[in-house]
Amino acid sequence: MTKLYKNEESNAHAGHRQRLKSRYVYRGAEKLSDEELLELMLFYAVPQRDTAPLAAALLNRYGSLSAMLDAPKEHLMEVDGINEHSAILLSLFTDVSRIYRMDKLNDDNRFRDREKIARYLCAYMESQREDCTVMLCLDKQDRLLSCETVFDFPVDLMTTAHIRAVVHRALGVGAYSVALAHKHADGCPEPSDNDVTSTDALAVALGNVDVKLIDHLILTDDTCVSISDYADAVGYGFI
Repeated sequence: MTKLYKNEESNAHAGHRQRLKSRYVYRGAEKLSDEELLELMLFYAVPQRDTAPLAAALLNRYGSLSAMLDAPKEHLMEVDGINEHSAILLSLFTDVSRIYRMDKLNDDNRFRDREKIARYLCAYMESQREDCTVMLCLDKQDRLLSCETVFDFPVDLMTTAHIRAVVHRALGVGAYSVALAHKHADGCPEPSDNDVTSTDALAVALGNVDVKLIDHLILTDDTCVSISDYADAVGYGFI
């Protein structure tokens, strides 16, 4: 095999990079393999090195592009050749994608239907702890006032203190209506009895201060369930 000297090797890498960039520009991402897409992404973090072995190593470790992009930065850095600079760049793709989707959903700053609210909360919670509870607050014109984590620990049953904290936060931002969401870490989307009774109590408490509870959602990795719809289906309507 012909040996490449340093300048020749640099020229070979530069030519390969330009060809891959051109394929992306003129043919689109769909025409590139996951490994080629990842290789292209790494161009911007690793300027002087062949990134194909790094891309292959990452995909071999995580099994898919999506699983790799969801991995914590600290885990990415365990792959030989991935430093903090590269790990931060890779993590940015998922975060920017999530924020992009949230921004698109809020393009008119109106949340008039529960489906749009659910999609927004799903996007927001992609970056949150699996056992947190998130609250979205709207004003009287259905404009977004805030979306934030209210509990960053498991809440199997909302106590009076938890409900008071939600009511206090809703009043603090001047909310006309709110929606909550939390994850079931076990992957089962079906609401528990505690979920239903807690949501009932929360709806009453918010109603007492003239704040409407739009819904309380349970999220898993691939499912979103409305506790309101579930309660109606089993004859326990309250929202």
